[in-house]
Amino acid sequence: MTQDVRPRRTSLVFPILLIIIGILFLYSRFRPDFDPWPILWTYWPVLLILLGLAAIWDFKRPRDPGVAVSRSGSVVGIVIIVLLIAFFAGHGRTSAWHRHSNRAMQHHAETVERQNAKQVHTSIDMNAGDLTVSSGAGHLLDANFDYRDTEAPRVQYRVDNGDGDLSIDQDNSDSNYHTTSDNSWNIRLAGDVPMDLKVNMGAGQGNLHLRDINLTNLELNIGAGQVDIDLTGDRKKDL
Repeated sequence: MTQDVRPRRTSLVFPILLIIIGILFLYSRFRPDFDPWPILWTYWPVLLILLGLAAIWDFKRPRDPGVAVSRSGSVVGIVIIVLLIAFFAGHGRTSAWHRHSNRAMQHHAETVERQNAKQVHTSIDMNAGDLTVSSGAGHLLDANFDYRDTEAPRVQYRVDNGDGDLSIDQDNSDSNYHTTSDNSWNIRLAGDVPMDLKVNMGAGQGNLHLRDINLTNLELNIGAGQVDIDLTGDRKKDL
């Protein structure tokens, strides 16, 4: 009896992704001024779309029984991806990344007085970087910022009927090229004022030493990275 033997379907998506990533990092070995991370970070959805379309093309394409499955769609996808990588490596995004990486690191210090606030709501918004929050400030806020962006982190504070509102954030027009080494915030807060603290981090490393801060509420939102929180020690009220 003749058996209908059909070639087994195998996916080339994962091997192709490995090849593409390997090519990028191999190229960076020969060109130290080329950084593959901006391309991967910005355009990885395009790579997945192209590979997915290629896989669908191979699956839907008519074929004769017993004939090996054609991978022409995957081949076309690889060619398109290689051409895109070559374009990005020589133009646009990569050039902008080089301009960004050549900027000098800047430093900015900020101090905020408590005024007559009986309690303070503090909001910290960081797109990416290394964030350290601790107590021991001689004022409501003592902060040091190291950054490579054109704009310094913004510190805003107002008091209304004894309620203080402190916010720290940063405009980042080059967020696609922002790395943790480009942004470092060291924030010290007063420990004797009741404080509602909200921290939003996009990506990076956070170290929140909150044991001596009189927290009434804590909200933490993080994207990619790691945040270590120290809440040890005696507290005057529930957190």
